[in-house]
Amino acid sequence: MPILVRPRRGGKAFELRVTHPRLPKPTYRTFDHEADARRAGELALAALERGEVPPWLKRSDATVFGTVAAVIRAYRSASAVPDSTRDLLDTIVEDIGTRPLAEIDYSWAEAWIKAMKIDRQLAPGTIRKRKGALSRVLDWFVNAHPLHLSTNPLDKLPRGYSGYDEHTCELLAEQGIDTPEDVERNRRIDPEEERRIIRFLEQRLEQAQTPEAKAEVEGLLLMFSLALQTAMRLRELYTVTLDQVSIERKSIFLEKTKNGDRRHVPLNRAARALLARKWPALERLRKGGRLFPFWDGNLAKAALKETTSSLSKMWTTLFNSAGSEDLHFHDTRHEAVCRWVLGSPIFTSEQLARAAGMRDARTRARYLSLRGSEIADVLDNVSAGPASPAASNGIHGPRANGLDSNGGIPDTAAVLDGEV
Repeated sequence: MPILVRPRRGGKAFELRVTHPRLPKPTYRTFDHEADARRAGELALAALERGEVPPWLKRSDATVFGTVAAVIRAYRSASAVPDSTRDLLDTIVEDIGTRPLAEIDYSWAEAWIKAMKIDRQLAPGTIRKRKGALSRVLDWFVNAHPLHLSTNPLDKLPRGYSGYDEHTCELLAEQGIDTPEDVERNRRIDPEEERRIIRFLEQRLEQAQTPEAKAEVEGLLLMFSLALQTAMRLRELYTVTLDQVSIERKSIFLEKTKNGDRRHVPLNRAARALLARKWPALERLRKGGRLFPFWDGNLAKAALKETTSSLSKMWTTLFNSAGSEDLHFHDTRHEAVCRWVLGSPIFTSEQLARAAGMRDARTRARYLSLRGSEIADVLDNVSAGPASPAASNGIHGPRANGLDSNGGIPDTAAVLDGEV
């Protein structure tokens, strides 16, 4: 019998024996619950039949996985983890990394969620992100090392676990703390505000005394204006090199984005004009083939993080000085996506996903912060003209369905230019 489970200590523990030709001798492990022992045995037998010997059958590695931090390190060694998840896991290690693995059970899971609410007052969305990141780690660990953790307690949390219940709200109120809520940012930039910011930058350019100061302001002008046309993230913009830009092909070719994907950013007519425009100070002081002067080319994670933080603060100060005190640079991405959709009636959801680098439909919906007046204008145009929005622009045949004149998928930049 390759797998045998029998009670020990009067039924307070269960011993698993695994026997297989790939093992030099029968291997024994002890579990608190019979179901956990049987599940571990079935997983071990399946692995052995595939020609694999699970590490936990080779030796006892309890000391290796003594804490949550050790489990996270093992997960990161075994899995390709995106930058955004690495940052989350780093935060979790700082918060609960020293927690012994033996204490990771359902009671601990509830206590951790409660601590994030009462001690840290985190928004429900932030709680969900941290729980989700650690839950993926524990899912992997349960399958890879069932001897040390048989189930993932975070999976057992009830629906709505991240919300603030009445008791927690009362506790925070007694301390004079408002209950945190998820707030979806939908800040838009209207044309007048855009002109005001550009005028402010142009005035700073006139006042700049040194070539370096002029190059910096020209870079800020180009970055702000280009962001409103391309929906590019701040890091994507400041790391662009000239060899990634092709006006002829109407694209900026990004090798690696926040999602880890390559992306072709479409350049509409306005974006191409910005890139073709003369920026004398900026062009004279460019280094390393970089489009903007705000980054030294260091791709180390810490260096990129520092540059992003420094530029974000620079933009916050600039917007405040220009009279836009509640504006963040990332709001340009919201605005650009909205302008794309409003300006191109046949711009498809797939094109938006590819052009802006938004895989998730919920993310695309969140960035489409359309004003009621803008939607009303679209509805007025539809009700006043032909059934197809494309036809109302004089587009008929295949192009009325979002296709080019040959019935194929059109170039995204051409759609944004209104050439389709």
